[in-house]
Amino acid sequence: MPRHANSGSFKKGHKTWIEGNHHSESTKEKLKLKAMESERIAQSIANLPPMGKGSENPNWRGGLKTKTCLYCGTSFQVIPAIFDKAKYCSKSCKNKATSENGKGRNNSNWRGGHYRPCEYCGHEIWVIPATEKTHRFCSLSCKAKVEGIFRNLNTDPEFQQKRQAMRKPNHQERKLEAILDKPFPGEWKFVGDGEVILGSLNPDFINCNGRKQIIEFFGCWYHGCPIHHPENKVKWQDTEIGKQTIYARYGFKTLVIWEHELDNEEAMMDKIRQFSRPLIKG
Repeated sequence: MPRHANSGSFKKGHKTWIEGNHHSESTKEKLKLKAMESERIAQSIANLPPMGKGSENPNWRGGLKTKTCLYCGTSFQVIPAIFDKAKYCSKSCKNKATSENGKGRNNSNWRGGHYRPCEYCGHEIWVIPATEKTHRFCSLSCKAKVEGIFRNLNTDPEFQQKRQAMRKPNHQERKLEAILDKPFPGEWKFVGDGEVILGSLNPDFINCNGRKQIIEFFGCWYHGCPIHHPENKVKWQDTEIGKQTIYARYGFKTLVIWEHELDNEEAMMDKIRQFSRPLIKG
């Protein structure tokens, strides 16, 4: 890119854009001092005595020292700086020694531990000193039964809402949300963060225009897509029929959008328009 408007369109007879422009006296003095400083530094570096190699170097610390590998017994050389830390001749020997001798009491980080019975069912659990006072039960179920707070957490709306509160829409859900906003601005809201709990389920999108409609997004692998992953076993409440049945108990109609349907946006939008079309009462 030209530095000046006329620098790239020079014609015969024209004056160059720099012609007649010269450094001021102060600028010339600064450039002169800068050049002299560079020459002085270069001269001082040139006058330094040679560093030398090996024992002639002032940083010489005695050269390589020989040690014996603790795993294979091979001799190897190390610099004096890490002589006390070096134990193995290679990473391979270090990994093998760690895997064979680094378990349980042979591990350098071993802090002790013992078995103790669960205070509810008697099942033996391994306890380390750091959790000696708090590790009393083998499972959350036993802890809840002893403390008298046992409840079916999978059907507790309050618990479900707290668990989902930190959830954010994934990449596919954000893509579906953007697609819904084009023809239906402000009509569908993402509530998969636990904002709405119906029974024990948390829907993904809910209609905000007064219609009791829900759109669920199904990942092909997680929900056992009949086209791509029919071999995956899914709980009934996570199937298409299960979702529709449970939400129908609360008066909601449900549309399921599969992950592979995002590839054909036009066909998917026809499906959503058909679902969102208001019922005409005759």
